[in-house]
Amino acid sequence: MKTDNQDSFDAIDERERMVQRYVDELLDPQSRAAFEARLAADPSLRGAVDDLRSVRSAFRAAARVAAPLPSADFRARVMARAASAAEETPTFGTPTVDQGVIRWARRVLIAAAVIAVVSLAFLSGALRRADDGRLQASEADVQKAMADLDAQMRAAASAPHAEGR
Repeated sequence: MKTDNQDSFDAIDERERMVQRYVDELLDPQSRAAFEARLAADPSLRGAVDDLRSVRSAFRAAARVAAPLPSADFRARVMARAASAAEETPTFGTPTVDQGVIRWARRVLIAAAVIAVVSLAFLSGALRRADDGRLQASEADVQKAMADLDAQMRAAASAPHAEGR
């Protein structure tokens, strides 16, 4: 079901299509004569035809304008800037992160590793619940877990980083 607004939009669309077909000279002689009769009686229709013709004329004029050519030394200037930028860019082996960030990340990793070790120790039964509900572990179990953690952290810190991959 069409509304009144839809009918008015359809009429506008049909009017625009007729204006375009008239300007493009696509109307058959009978339709062209009928359109020209409407054109003589309707000033807003004449305005629409004039507007479309002026827009198309502007586009044709713009299409004839040649694009500006770069200056003779343009390529040399671009290549020189690229070379200087390449010299300023750090290579993959050069650390670019602030040392404070690295220390912070290491501390976070150590804390995560401690949590992981304690969790694994609890799940494996190394830590047992006492009757009062507290976790218990022998001193030897805790020392072993901490020594394993230290060894893992040293191995991770001394392993070469594969940053370029």
